[in-house]
Amino acid sequence: MSSKPKFFIIGKGFIYPKHEEAINAVGGEIVGVAECDNWWGKQIADSGADWVVILTPNFTHQQIIDVALANGKKVICEKPLVLTSKEAKKYVGKPVYTIHQLRYLPIEFPKADFYTAEINISVHRDEDYFKSWKGNPKLSGGLLMNVGIHYFDLILHHLGVAEEIKLDKYAEERAEGWINGRNYKCHFIIDLLAPKENQERSFTINGKKIELVSRENLHIKAYQDIMAGKGIDAIEALRSIFLIEKLGK
Repeated sequence: MSSKPKFFIIGKGFIYPKHEEAINAVGGEIVGVAECDNWWGKQIADSGADWVVILTPNFTHQQIIDVALANGKKVICEKPLVLTSKEAKKYVGKPVYTIHQLRYLPIEFPKADFYTAEINISVHRDEDYFKSWKGNPKLSGGLLMNVGIHYFDLILHHLGVAEEIKLDKYAEERAEGWINGRNYKCHFIIDLLAPKENQERSFTINGKKIELVSRENLHIKAYQDIMAGKGIDAIEALRSIFLIEKLGK
């Protein structure tokens, strides 16, 4: 009988409980939790873990992944995997996976030869958000990388390769543009200044609105796929990272 997979987690912010529940769901064991400080490198080496789980600010991901791999660990990293396609290409063929949990939403598309889609992400972020690393493009990768990447991954996963992209408007609080493929045309809005009482996360496809929220912990399904060798690897992660680079932000 195989032993439980062992996980060492770096970072204990708001997303930590999702990962803790997912690890328990796949029969794993958390052997340690570290903050993103100067001691995590030694802790990785001494942890006895099979997996390192990275829940730290975006700009720290690459360094932690490199140390984990150098110590023979497999990696699960919250999105974005890293901030550039050049960095992501280093991990192709290596046991490095990222989390795009929205892929596991039960989205059903109407049968059609052509799809007209709308992504509307209108959420409220307060002053503290913009004062933190999340509001600093050099640390977060910017609005499209920190927030938009989940939804761009969803477009590419369900609708296919983007052949034409266009950024109509861009600021660190709001972006608007187009992602078009062979059989689809998708308009997106990402707005961080929506009123608290009027927030929305939706994907409308040929007139059918799908709410991009779930009461279910979709991280569990992501972990189940990773444990089965079917997770979102660096090649998959590259698609949305490269798209954001092409958008120019």
